[in-house]
Amino acid sequence: MNASKTPPELRIKNVQITNQQLVVTLKDGRTIMVPLFWYPKLMLATPVQRNRWKLISDRRAITWPELDEDLSLRGLLSETARPAPLPKNLPSNNRQTIRNAIRKLLGRDVELEQMADDITDVILETFHDAVKKMIDEVRAAHG
Repeated sequence: MNASKTPPELRIKNVQITNQQLVVTLKDGRTIMVPLFWYPKLMLATPVQRNRWKLISDRRAITWPELDEDLSLRGLLSETARPAPLPKNLPSNNRQTIRNAIRKLLGRDVELEQMADDITDVILETFHDAVKKMIDEVRAAHG
């Protein structure tokens, strides 16, 4: 993150996060809205985790220390802003939640239970591919 190259007059006033969007209000009155799926760590976080943000770098960046996620105003304003790839090392509570749900569905079959990690990886990879496809479609529709 390089917030120092942001024009000096630009500062973040507020951050709001819905289940669909990251909304950043600037001190000059402008609003930046980006799809939450561009930021998988935020999308996969709980609403409480999402709302534990702090402004840093003289109000030119946002951090979520608990999620190890930082976003600069410069990056948010960039026309080439791209979503990050889905991290392989998801926060343990999210990966574990998916894995536990799979294990519950598989029942007590030891052989199938051992496949829970592989199934979790396939689900997350499929999710990542679906998000990437959606982004490509949105970009194509908007020229």
